[in-house]
Amino acid sequence: MNSLDIGDPLLDMTLEEKVAMTLVERYDNERVPLNILEDLLRETKVYDDYYYVIRDLIEQSYSLLNRWKELWIELSVTINAVKPNLEAFEKNPLATLNEPQSSKVIAKLNDLVKDMSKSSVTFPELEYSLQLYRTYQEFKGVVANAVASNKLKLMEKAYLESFEIPLDHKHCQLLIHSICRFKWSDIYYELFVSFDVSEALIAKSLTFLYDFMNYGLIYCQKDDMPKLIKVRERLLLCQQIFKEMESIIISSKRG
Repeated sequence: MNSLDIGDPLLDMTLEEKVAMTLVERYDNERVPLNILEDLLRETKVYDDYYYVIRDLIEQSYSLLNRWKELWIELSVTINAVKPNLEAFEKNPLATLNEPQSSKVIAKLNDLVKDMSKSSVTFPELEYSLQLYRTYQEFKGVVANAVASNKLKLMEKAYLESFEIPLDHKHCQLLIHSICRFKWSDIYYELFVSFDVSEALIAKSLTFLYDFMNYGLIYCQKDDMPKLIKVRERLLLCQQIFKEMESIIISSKRG
């Protein structure tokens, strides 16, 4: 209902009384709805004492509203983007994962929420942005727990959700590195530990070992150093074997 409709206690008040009732009594310690201020502004004249106060509050709200609309357009583009195919990722031994583009708008969201939290005016878009920010903060905890669990399914689930829920660059990279590290460790186990090495891995070339080493240098942690050293030793051994084989072949051709 419009604040100035019949039956509204503001109807029979003077402008000064209406402003005092609206800004001091009715919404004491609360944000004033933007539509209420717009109603008041329509009643005021430029020479009224409260005109510029009300107008400035409305203009500040419009500025925040426009920033939210721009942010939402950016988010909509990233949220509607095609999600990565994790099945293809799992089939490609040394594939990497892309960071969702939504991570680029987190800084803007942080700044917008910071400014909105200072606003004395409320409107639906303000509540949407605050809810989105709370969802983002909660999702960071979900990501941290998934990584701490070291369970691939949980991490992959969180990764796919990051294409729907905005996530900052730091947590995106934490998630991507954790998934790729898990994958690297899986391949390491098959190559260097398992007694049931798949035929596909047995046939890996020296080039693959180089790539595998580099992949590990990107995604592994300090705890993985013994594994990286073992891969390096295997590379050096393979290089030595290839050199000896090359020397034998050269000698046989000369003979």
